[in-house]
Amino acid sequence: WFYGDTPVLVASHRPLITARPTVRKVEGDIFALLAQARAVAGAKDVYIDGGNLIRQALEVGQVDRLTVTVMPVILGKGHPLFAGVERRQRLQLVESQTLSDGMVQLTYIPATSA
Repeated sequence: WFYGDTPVLVASHRPLITARPTVRKVEGDIFALLAQARAVAGAKDVYIDGGNLIRQALEVGQVDRLTVTVMPVILGKGHPLFAGVERRQRLQLVESQTLSDGMVQLTYIPATSA
């Protein structure tokens, strides 16, 4: 289990069955989900994953750091990460790193000027 004892909140409208006491289901709009995550995280960072949640958080200005990992594989079909984002958002590259197997990790923060 990659997350160890780190609390994991799973945003879902479906029932969640888990044997891990650190995993629990949460529901609500993006603000409610983030409030729950921040309450659990305390002073630590909150990590959001999944295209839909990331898009929602971006739309309401609740992303302060975005990490995108590019894989050297073209899948063909799938769901584009930023499809459906309504407003243009400029990002500033703050770090890039080449990982194993040709992957590249890019880290951005929201740009302060348009």
